Formats: sequence, C-alpha cells, structure tokens
Amino acid sequence: MTKRATAGLVAALALVAAGCGGGDETPEPDVEEAYAQYHSAPAIMADGFDAMLALDTVHLRSEIRDGDRTTLMDLSLRRDGDCLGTLQIPGWTEPADFVVADGRDYVRGSAKFWSAGPDGAAAAERYAGRWVTTGDLASYCDFEGQLAPFTRTIDEKLTSKDGLDEIEGADVVRVSTPTGGGRLRAWVEVAAPHHVPRLELTGGSATGEIELSEFDSAVEVEVPPAADVVEFTG
Repeated sequence: MTKRATAGLVAALALVAAGCGGGDETPEPDVEEAYAQYHSAPAIMADGFDAMLALDTVHLRSEIRDGDRTTLMDLSLRRDGDCLGTLQIPGWTEPADFVVADGRDYVRGSAKFWSAGPDGAAAAERYAGRWVTTGDLASYCDFEGQLAPFTRTIDEKLTSKDGLDEIEGADVVRVSTPTGGGRLRAWVEVAAPHHVPRLELTGGSATGEIELSEFDSAVEVEVPPAADVVEFTG
C-alpha cells in the first residue's frame, strides 16, 4: 500500500471514530437510572428488606393509625431490646420519655401527662418528672417486632416501581407491594446496602408512615438512676 493510500485510510478511520462519538450516541445510564432500570420491583424491594433485617440498631419515627387509635414513636432501637426516645400510645394525651433497659420499661411524663389519667392530680403528684416502671411496655422496643414490615411477603407479580425520589440526599426507588386490603410502599436506597429510609402502609386496617435512619449507629442506653425510679401502682 502506498503512503498516500495509508494516509487516506487513517483519515477515514478517524472520521468514523469521530462519528461514533457524536451526538447520536446513547449515553450510559447513571447509577440511579441503572439500578431502577435493570432490577425488577420485587428484587429492589427484597434488597431493601434484606438490608433492614441485617441491622443491629436503627432510629425509627412512626405514626400508625388503627381506626381512631394512633401510636407515635420516636425511638432509637437495639437488637438486644434496649431503646430510648419518646412514645405516645392510645390513651396518652402527649408523648412521654421512654427507655427500655435490660428488659425493663421506664416512662417519664409531665404533670399534664399524669393528670389526664384516672387518678388525676394524685398521679401527677406521685409520678410527674420521675421514671415510672410499669412492666407492660417493653414490647414497644422489640427490635424484630418493629421491623416486622420487612418480613412481609413480596408479591412477584403485583409489586410495582412507583418512581424515583431523594431522601436526605440519597437517591431512592419507590416500590410497593399489595398487603391485606392495602399496599406497603418502600423507599429503597439506590446505593448498597439499599437501606429503606421510609415505609408507608395504606388501605389496610392499620395505616401510617415510618421513617428510619441512623442505620447501625451506636445507641447508648442507661438504666435511670434508682433514686428517680418509682413502680407504677395504677
């Protein structure tokens, strides 16, 4: 091949290469688009469920409604059953400080909190500002119980992708699966290990929202000082 022919071939190849890199090239999807595009809705939801069930600690904020009964929780939970935060269960007029340590529950409410009970002013005088142990409330810090929504069956046919979103700077995929009379929607983080910062329950007997954060962060729980603890006597 002559030098002139060789030079022509090189020039032609250069033009072809330039054309391949032009505006008609389909761009590679970014990480968010790729995860949502190339994974099925059931697989994405399963990723989220698996990541949450593998945790040892989590911060949970929730509002769960069952008819006209509402439960509000703002708790840092540990797998061993210890926790701390605030709790408001049906019948309570406002949230109270709440701790479970070594399997024992402690509630600390204001005078207003205790005055709303059957003993009124007497209960407020006895309990207000003190840690009251009841023996009945430790189950609210049951780690596996609070994460029970992540053990629900994922419908392989009816689980759907409901769009992309962002929570606290993290890209998420919204997916939902049918439940008894409603749907469970999960916001699954695109980045591994695919934590779920938000859940929503709709249409069933119990509905509400759950926000989750501080995945596997340290949670220090201490037993309240004995001098500040009193037994609940009703």
